[in-house]
Amino acid sequence: MKKVTNILFDLDNTLVRCMVYYEFIRKNMFRKFSELSGLEYEEISKIFTNFERNRIKRPDGFDRNAFLDSINETRIEILNRITDEEKRKNYIESDEPFKMINFGDQVYNAPYTKYDDVDIVLSQLKDMGINLYIVTKGSFYIQSQKVMELPKVFSGLFVIPHKNKSIWKGIAEAIEADFNTTYVVGDSVKDDILPALEAGLKAVHISRGNTSWVGDPTMNVPVGVDSIVELKQLLDVLFKETSFEYHEQLSLIPMLTVKANGEVE
Repeated sequence: MKKVTNILFDLDNTLVRCMVYYEFIRKNMFRKFSELSGLEYEEISKIFTNFERNRIKRPDGFDRNAFLDSINETRIEILNRITDEEKRKNYIESDEPFKMINFGDQVYNAPYTKYDDVDIVLSQLKDMGINLYIVTKGSFYIQSQKVMELPKVFSGLFVIPHKNKSIWKGIAEAIEADFNTTYVVGDSVKDDILPALEAGLKAVHISRGNTSWVGDPTMNVPVGVDSIVELKQLLDVLFKETSFEYHEQLSLIPMLTVKANGEVE
């Protein structure tokens, strides 16, 4: 029987929905700034993306204030590009750009929701005696608030500024993990899967739809790494060679089948 002692879970877009809120503010901000300035939607998107690339390089890049800085810097750059004097005057006098910054602050604190399959799977894994941890980037306060909505099954929460080989290795060493029986589960190939493998850990990729953005571009899942579309499938992946006892437990949770073309039935 395959042994699993620890699972290190990513949080955003793995256990809780995240990208839907980010995309919401982006699209509404681009539309409003475009209407106000006369600049094309795509031009504003490129401006914001450039500032986002710089933001994620900062030590505090995933804090609320850093995100609001990106919006404010976008506001200023748009002003610098307006050539029509009347539009420039209207843009300067309008309070809409500042409303967008306040709007971004509110959306950043949106009530994040769990994916439907999270509670039952986490509880099942805990009942199996597996130690569960969360490893996430961002603000400790905001991330811990999200964790409060999850089942009380975790042995630790690690909130870090960046994810790389050294971070994953350091966390595994901190919990005194057996690298051969410790798994990382996350949606990001760049942040979760590749550096975890480089650190000598096991990994399972979860695809929660399109979660790609400038800080986490789309990358192919490495050959040999299992990829799932729902957390319920993690149990089957981890315990392919389990005893009858575990199969009895797994049968209590409905599983999805992924076809060769990627469709789910």
